[in-house]
Amino acid sequence: MSRILYIKASPRGERSYSISVADAFIASYKTSNPQDEIITINLFKKDLKYLISRLQEHLGNIKEGYDQLYSEVAKNETIFHTDVRNNEHVSSDSVDLIVTSPSYPNMTDYVKSQRLSYYWLGIPISSANNDLISEIGARRKRQSKDALKKYLEDMQICIKILSSKVREGGFVCFVMPLFGRNDLKRKRIIHKVMSELERLFVKEKEFERIIPAVRRAHNIKWATLEREKIFVFRK
Repeated sequence: MSRILYIKASPRGERSYSISVADAFIASYKTSNPQDEIITINLFKKDLKYLISRLQEHLGNIKEGYDQLYSEVAKNETIFHTDVRNNEHVSSDSVDLIVTSPSYPNMTDYVKSQRLSYYWLGIPISSANNDLISEIGARRKRQSKDALKKYLEDMQICIKILSSKVREGGFVCFVMPLFGRNDLKRKRIIHKVMSELERLFVKEKEFERIIPAVRRAHNIKWATLEREKIFVFRK
């Protein structure tokens, strides 16, 4: 007697074509090999149960009145499609928290890779042409001799403007790349970006995380970047 391990991992469930094919195979296999044991593990359901348990734990820690706050936020949420370097939509000293994972130097063509977000956010796809021109740190610009210098200048402008939007005591969270010794030029540029952040804010905490191999394997441009750091600053 043989033991067969059947692993399902698609969030599409019954709508998944791969699961349909695999189920058909398993059914046929059982008919031909009734003596064998089939063990089925659904990884998606397993992870979903963990997520639900964490959400329930979070809900148990929420103070009274937060449901009203969440309702008000949902009604008043606003999305601006704009360049932070020219942002006039947000008043100075009015923001409590900024969370951002800014462009990494010469890493990705962000406008192209995120083009589906235009549809999701209801932004005319024609706007992408203007965004391509003003995009910070685009990979396609890497051949320019001034690419890294321009990236640093743009990031310094962004950080200065973000600082003006955050009120005293407010927080800024940045996700930044950790380039290795084989990429000293970009490593130095990121160090200068961090110096600008530390000049305008007080660093409260930092966390290092490993970029999953799957994420790096899907995009060769990320293959050499193994780690990122999450920084929390206070104004």
